[in-house]
Amino acid sequence: MSWVWVEEIEPGVKIGYRDRKNTTKKWWVSIYYPKFRRYTEKALFLDYADNKDSINAARKEARIVFADVREGRDAGDHPHAQRTVQIVADLYEKKTLEWGRENDRLKHPKHRVHGSSDEDAFWTEAKAKGVANILDHLRPYWATLTRFSDSTKILFQEAFVIRITANRSKNGPCHDCFRT
Repeated sequence: MSWVWVEEIEPGVKIGYRDRKNTTKKWWVSIYYPKFRRYTEKALFLDYADNKDSINAARKEARIVFADVREGRDAGDHPHAQRTVQIVADLYEKKTLEWGRENDRLKHPKHRVHGSSDEDAFWTEAKAKGVANILDHLRPYWATLTRFSDSTKILFQEAFVIRITANRSKNGPCHDCFRT
């Protein structure tokens, strides 16, 4: 059994098939995780054929698979790690603190607060500690999100439901945090 990689469709993302005796060839995608120096392979569940239509279908399906894991891979997640709301919140807290400390050291800050109404809003250590304070209040709430067991697949509509639920919750730890 050996892998035959037909094409690299993006840096670190290859499509190909497994060459086995007495079995039909199926398309697979291989995704490289640079932080861990390892590849992970996922079946595309498409029959392999050496023609343009088959390759185009495999490319399309591989891009869909890669889109699901791209954010986690780029953030340094392990290939087998399950992303949760808590993990994302912890990474955000860590990143804002790094940006705030770096901006405080620089004469001309470079890390902007995206989504701020003020165009000249930059991260500071004080703002990052404010984020940490809000996230500390929300930590107990993440565990109550049992409806969203696979948080890697949370859609915008579902996130909106979380926000509405948090706004209406009398027992939520910080229900005012989500109000706009």
